[in-house]
Amino acid sequence: MTFALTRSTARVPNTSFALFAYVVMPDHIHLLLWTLESVLPKLMRDWKSASGFAIAKARAKHGAIWQERYFDFILRRARDFGNKLEYIHANPVEATLVARPEDWAWSSAAFYIKNAPVRMQPDIFMPPSDPNEPLWPVPWK
Repeated sequence: MTFALTRSTARVPNTSFALFAYVVMPDHIHLLLWTLESVLPKLMRDWKSASGFAIAKARAKHGAIWQERYFDFILRRARDFGNKLEYIHANPVEATLVARPEDWAWSSAAFYIKNAPVRMQPDIFMPPSDPNEPLWPVPWK
């Protein structure tokens, strides 16, 4: 199994992660990421804290920005990566905010669909071409 990862500079203090896709919706956010040096609960806590503080400061308002919980999904096979990528980018269309995923400004969809500039460049990941191929070494192979 071979795949390539090209890292950008996605950082939260004291953590490191690769960000492959995102969409910021009016009331929630979707991220497709891979933790590199931190466990997911710590990464999410630190990211929510840093981003929530910055958003509250920009809005000049106090109070919670993010819900306390989050939902995760472990990508096991190459098809899982593609399915989640499409699901994330379809959110603004499903919410009838835009007609096409690449038209939503707060998304990585334009980068993938038409190689256009986006607000934050995602890290590049080339999953295996076989949709059934595991994304990491497995003991039965």
